[in-house]
Amino acid sequence: MTSPFLHSTSSKEGGIKIDIDKKYLDIIVNFCYSRKVYLLDVCIKRMKRIYKILALDFYGELLSRKKLEVVRLYYYDDLGLTEIAEVMKISRQAVFDAVHSSNVLLQKYERKLGLVKYYLKQRGLKTRITKMITRMLKKSEIKPFKKKINGIQRCLDKMLIL
Repeated sequence: MTSPFLHSTSSKEGGIKIDIDKKYLDIIVNFCYSRKVYLLDVCIKRMKRIYKILALDFYGELLSRKKLEVVRLYYYDDLGLTEIAEVMKISRQAVFDAVHSSNVLLQKYERKLGLVKYYLKQRGLKTRITKMITRMLKKSEIKPFKKKINGIQRCLDKMLIL
């Protein structure tokens, strides 16, 4: 089956050369660009969600009991607003308001205290140190210090337990 916009020819070197008509090249480029933007958008949304979940882990107990329950159902159990409304026997608008106001409060706490940012920074440092230790352990001249290096690794693991 041949494509209306792809033409293949054999080259002298034995490879296959594919020519794409110019009018279809724009369509392909736009499609690829939109897919990349879409994937980037999905990635950013997931990162924001993870950040909100971390904020909830750190500051959740500062929320009211009802808001905490709603937000946990929303983020941890991944329920929709309507599902939460049915479970909690409240209106969908009340669920939306609780999620929105909780997010505002969690952002406010994070701006003032910065615990999530600090945690992520420490987590990044731990990852970098762990990679350095792994590289050091691969080198043969470090073998006499292997027990001490493994001890450092265990200390790092105890420092940041997710």
